[in-house]
Amino acid sequence: MKLASFSRCIDSIILWILVLSTLIFRYLGLTSKINVLLIFLIFVSVVLNCISFLKDGSLLCIICIVGYFFYNFYSLGGSISVCLYNLSQVIPSFLAIIYVFNLLKRRKDFLFDFLNQKVTLFNIYLYISIPFILLQANGQYWLAGNSNGAVNPLGIDLICGLFGFNGTPMMALFVAFAMVLNFDYYCFRCKESQKSLFLLLVIPLFIFYSVLPLFNDNKGYYIVLLLFFFLYFVSLKFGRVSTTNHFESYFKRIGIVYLLIAAFIAVSITLLQIEPIRITFEKMQKEIMQGWEYGSRSHGSNERIGMIQFGLQDSSHVLKGYGVGQHTWTEPYLFGFWHYGQSDFGTFLCLGGVALLIILFFSIFISFTGIVKSFFLSLLVVVSFVIMSIYTQLFTVISLTVSLLLMIILCISRYSQFVEGN
Repeated sequence: MKLASFSRCIDSIILWILVLSTLIFRYLGLTSKINVLLIFLIFVSVVLNCISFLKDGSLLCIICIVGYFFYNFYSLGGSISVCLYNLSQVIPSFLAIIYVFNLLKRRKDFLFDFLNQKVTLFNIYLYISIPFILLQANGQYWLAGNSNGAVNPLGIDLICGLFGFNGTPMMALFVAFAMVLNFDYYCFRCKESQKSLFLLLVIPLFIFYSVLPLFNDNKGYYIVLLLFFFLYFVSLKFGRVSTTNHFESYFKRIGIVYLLIAAFIAVSITLLQIEPIRITFEKMQKEIMQGWEYGSRSHGSNERIGMIQFGLQDSSHVLKGYGVGQHTWTEPYLFGFWHYGQSDFGTFLCLGGVALLIILFFSIFISFTGIVKSFFLSLLVVVSFVIMSIYTQLFTVISLTVSLLLMIILCISRYSQFVEGN
């Protein structure tokens, strides 16, 4: 087998592992073992395509992340085993991001075809999850998947179908992506004769998974869904206005952004007229304000914001944090937080400091550069990573990373279709 063919085979295996990490491996409690295989396969792909990874700066980004962990450890002390453990939690997701972005430059058509062929699979999976969700909602929490010894007395966190133990954030990201994918398929790929049948199949899914967050306290789903649709429409419209005249494209895209923001505000105002949605929004707003006000005294969902406030309040620890070798990402009751580690942005800020966040998000920006000819869209992708990391454990739970990456692949697919057509 030639190296090129072998490399393509490796790419297919890696993509299937990434998808199944979201759909089934986490539910079965196999994530840690699968991550070892994933790291190995990505390493093989990097070796086989080393020139590509060198040219786009991907290897440098990996070196910077790993190097900073060891610099932080030697600077602030702690345990090398804790430092290595924290690094091992970040590496699978970070490598997946670097790998997918590089693949978008090397074999984007392969990625687009892979994604387009999974529409039926994803919808079937969501339908299969519904009976599990209903049983979990009726107290059958043992159906939430392998917990690997973890315990959560809060039942609503376990109403998550086949997305694994404590899998409500995983369900939020994947379902939001699937809804946008269904919209894209209906508009651009579904045959005219099959559109009515497709709507008949996906509308019940949309209704069920849109109502579910009101019962399992997964309010973040609405924000994720709106963000994903915003990212999708920006990509779609930016692709359509691409011209050889860069100034013309620039001004047209500014107009599109203002138009989409206005539409976003109009839709939000309309939705807020619906009482359950308004109550949910007011509750989320209250939690954000309480998190910022109370810091480490926060409890529950507002700890996400509380960790950020705590990480920024001590000027002596803002830059490098309290040390990635001092505590693990999810150490119980660390700094007074009952649920320390429930989202990565605040967690990384507290232990790794602003420096870790800058290196992480700048690495994502560098890796994404070259995929699209739009600074704003590249920046919007990075902002999406920031928002998702504030909401959940985007960089330490591979299934969450995969859902956002699938969403980005979809957006680039739609953007590229129109750009290349000009």
